[in-house]
Amino acid sequence: MVHNKDVSLKQFVSACSATAVLLLILVWLPSAGPFIAGSVGGWLSRSPAIAAAMLFTVSVVIAGMIAGTTGILTGITGIGVVIGAASWVILLLHFGPLVIGTIVGVIARMALDLYQRRRP
Repeated sequence: MVHNKDVSLKQFVSACSATAVLLLILVWLPSAGPFIAGSVGGWLSRSPAIAAAMLFTVSVVIAGMIAGTTGILTGITGIGVVIGAASWVILLLHFGPLVIGTIVGVIARMALDLYQRRRP
């Protein structure tokens, strides 16, 4: 899945989980919440490639959209459609800051690793 030998599947899953939990906890902060969640997820992913970090960001959003779609498919159709549509809108509005936060987190992790390698 991730093409770096230093990044294990366990780290990938833990970064996804941390991002999803922080995104749920910080949903009340319109732009800062997803940015913080993405930064923490990008930092925890320990991925040297931004493309790999984007993979887990997109997987978190897809998981949320699947959860929203299950709201649409519940037995109470009217409420399910409203809840499902609202979750899709919230996820799409939070996607931009989440991606930017992920890029910032990955770049910060890469900068720290580079700094630690150069120190004697």
